[in-house]
Amino acid sequence: MLNDPLCNADELSYLTPAQRGSNGAPVRTATALYSGNAHASARSDLTVRLSTDDGATWPTRALIRTGTAGYSTMAAGQVGVLYEIGDTGGIVFARFTLDWLRTA
Repeated sequence: MLNDPLCNADELSYLTPAQRGSNGAPVRTATALYSGNAHASARSDLTVRLSTDDGATWPTRALIRTGTAGYSTMAAGQVGVLYEIGDTGGIVFARFTLDWLRTA
């Protein structure tokens, strides 16, 4: 189950840019990424989760930030997450690879 304590989580499908469909668009895979807080009722412990079955299950996860974090979003075309740190802690962009996520 994916928790989100009302702080704008994000989910996106992972594309394979090197492979193109008949229309020239990148091929969509069954891989999906989700960024949001791991805590069910607090904006804390920002986590990115990985699904390889189109979002049916989310067995792989990596903790991006311990403590206060929220309003995360991920960039299409790269693997990364942009998130807020508390009320005045600033905004951070963290970039990572799928291999890192799978082994975190």
